[in-house]
Amino acid sequence: MNNDEFRELGHHFIDWVADYRASLPLFPVMSSSKPGEIRAKLSKVPPLQGEGLGGILKDLDATVMPGITHWNHSGFFAYFPSNTSYASILADIVASGLGVQGMSWQTSPAATEVEEVVMEWLRQMLGLSEAFTGVIRSIISSYRDLPVNVYQINTKFRDEIRPRFGVIRSKEFIMKDAYSFDMNEEGLEKSYQAMRSTYRRIFERCGIDTIPVEADTG
Repeated sequence: MNNDEFRELGHHFIDWVADYRASLPLFPVMSSSKPGEIRAKLSKVPPLQGEGLGGILKDLDATVMPGITHWNHSGFFAYFPSNTSYASILADIVASGLGVQGMSWQTSPAATEVEEVVMEWLRQMLGLSEAFTGVIRSIISSYRDLPVNVYQINTKFRDEIRPRFGVIRSKEFIMKDAYSFDMNEEGLEKSYQAMRSTYRRIFERCGIDTIPVEADTG
């Protein structure tokens, strides 16, 4: 595909996405396809050559669309599709076109600095304190700096009171989150054991009996 073909096809696909979004209310939220139904429409052997634009759009409409659950449908309330807004779709095109590998400042200075500024804007809009400013990079610049333990103590909230293994989680409580950065799994286990024994000693000095349990998202 050359630059001119990319430009032409890009316009067609943008039109296709815009038409799809405009017609979303006409679709059922969930796909009615049965297991294997989409697979049966596809060739069992790889094609010898690619299809033209007409064939691709036909495949999208006839093969792909019947098997799509429409996450952006107004009747789908399970998630908020903020990452598929019109603006984010266009941003994805730009990001894919640039093909940036933003592992560090040097690989693309703009990727690092724009992200830091926008995250700072987000912090201010959420009303968070300046304690939430900064990135791990300012603490760790090399694997030689590892291991490092980072933690925060903050007020957490729950929408309802839920019993869990005999513990009552109220709507508001104070919790400490700790994160360990290690070079390998062996170092991670060592950091975990050191942190675990430290907490056990603290609770023992306070006269509190403890039972360590595996973390659970409930």
